Amino acid sequence: MRKKILLGGLILLMTTACGKRGALVYPDQLLPAAPSVLLLEQAEDKLRLTFSVPKRDRRDKPLQSPVQSMIMLKRTGCDATDQPFVYLRSFDASEPGFDSQIVWIDENVQPGDNCYQYRVGAVMKDEAFSSFRDTPVVTVHAPLAAPLITVRPLFGSMVAIRLVNQTEPSSSDSTLAGFRLYRADDISKDDFIPLGVLTPAADEYVDENVQTGKTYQYKARLIVKDKKSGIYRESGLSEVVSVVVQDAP
Repeated sequence: MRKKILLGGLILLMTTACGKRGALVYPDQLLPAAPSVLLLEQAEDKLRLTFSVPKRDRRDKPLQSPVQSMIMLKRTGCDATDQPFVYLRSFDASEPGFDSQIVWIDENVQPGDNCYQYRVGAVMKDEAFSSFRDTPVVTVHAPLAAPLITVRPLFGSMVAIRLVNQTEPSSSDSTLAGFRLYRADDISKDDFIPLGVLTPAADEYVDENVQTGKTYQYKARLIVKDKKSGIYRESGLSEVVSVVVQDAP
């Protein structure tokens, strides 16, 4: 009896000293998680896709080695069961854009009754693939008309901008999301930057972040949201308008 107790204690001591084994990790668990498709938008008569480069594996742990490249597949046709995805192109993932995002515009699309869908995946150095992520199936609509934009100075170092939708979207297929407003602070450089998020479709938008005596230029796009697919569609740019900021009289 004493020998059994000693033997049991020895086994317990050896188990404690060696520690517990962790959960088994299979090779496919170390592959990148599926990429995140952040946005699929219609930009004028083209489709713009924004997606991310995975940084974590399928266990939701940081990748042991970075993603080498991203690949994109494309399917054309509204009957998805009969149309396979075909290879479209690859992207170097070593230097992605802002916050590991890649933005790409597909110009090879046509407005009309045809449908498009994309599939995005990540590739490691040893050519191992991640899981794939599919976009919704979308149809390209006729381009929207650019909005009408007018500006006027407000005393007190402000600028009032009025944006008018010149192509009222049909209530049956889309809703007005707002406008994307751009401003050039140095008119000699023609360098326009967006002013934050979408500007609501209000009577006037007041820009308070300007300086007295300085000339600014503005332009804008109309943005609508497609009810069926949920994607955003944007018009071309409006005409550029200029204004000199005035101080209080």
